[in-house]
Amino acid sequence: MRRSTSSLRGATTAAALGQPGRHPLPASYRPAPRRGLAPLELTLTLPLLLMVMALMVILGAAGAWKLRTLANSRQAILRAIYPRTTDNDPHPPNWWPAATVMQYHANVPSPFPFDPYAEHRVVRGPTIADPRSGNSLNVRTGTLDMTAGMHSGRASVDHDPAMWPRLGVRNAFSRETVMFAGQTWQYGNMGIPTNGTRRILYTYDYEMSRYNPGAAAMVNLAAATLLANPSRPQLEVLDQDAELRAWYGRNIDFHPQPPAACTNDPSVLRTQVLRPLLQRIDDVPRTMAETFLRMYREQLDALDNQTPPPPDLDSQRGVLLQKIRQLEDFLRTL
Repeated sequence: MRRSTSSLRGATTAAALGQPGRHPLPASYRPAPRRGLAPLELTLTLPLLLMVMALMVILGAAGAWKLRTLANSRQAILRAIYPRTTDNDPHPPNWWPAATVMQYHANVPSPFPFDPYAEHRVVRGPTIADPRSGNSLNVRTGTLDMTAGMHSGRASVDHDPAMWPRLGVRNAFSRETVMFAGQTWQYGNMGIPTNGTRRILYTYDYEMSRYNPGAAAMVNLAAATLLANPSRPQLEVLDQDAELRAWYGRNIDFHPQPPAACTNDPSVLRTQVLRPLLQRIDDVPRTMAETFLRMYREQLDALDNQTPPPPDLDSQRGVLLQKIRQLEDFLRTL
């Protein structure tokens, strides 16, 4: 008898489930054995996995070198701009190989075609003009020039890849960072000798001969007259007295200095400069007498405390006491 299709399907399912009393599947229905294929598949895919892993390492290292190049291009500027002078320092260890490049450039073209603040009153100050002639002082635009200060730092690297050297690629990066860092407008940066030097001398072109040749000739004549004064040796006491220099170890300047004032208003100059200057001139005799009196009293105290006393103690004391009495009498007349 022929079995039905449903009966054959049932027998096949029962045999697959291992039910007793059923016949196993024929050989044509059995799957092929797969023992040992997993190691084979791993062997076939392992090169691909290693290639992907190497590419990941190469890309990660390339990103790190790219960031290092950018950071070192900035470092090349920051370690060399005023007042730092470490441009020739060695490269950072374990960060930037010695064979790579870190360069600093101070002369970089400005992105501005002209100084945008060249005519600004805050930067340039008011125009100083002669009320009689109308001539004005020229401004030294180079002192506060916005266009002169662009510096750049350049860093480049040509490094072997982290893995897979036969790939034929290299970590070759070059970065340049431009920074406005050359003009900090400090006195040393602007070429001014000291912090107490008047800035106006470096902001304006005050050469008198260019604006008023007659006034310049008068100033030169007055200076020559002072230098040729026959009584000049008698005036050395004002700033080059030998006694004061021997006792204090330095020259003492008694010349009256005018107060500092930055204005072109005649009334302000008269009240804040001229009057205090005249008062200081009147105080010069008293200041000089008090200075010499203090020196002679110090010399007298040193002479009395000298051990052993000098043989001519009375003679030296007599000379100092005479000078002290003369100065005291002079001060009472002022």
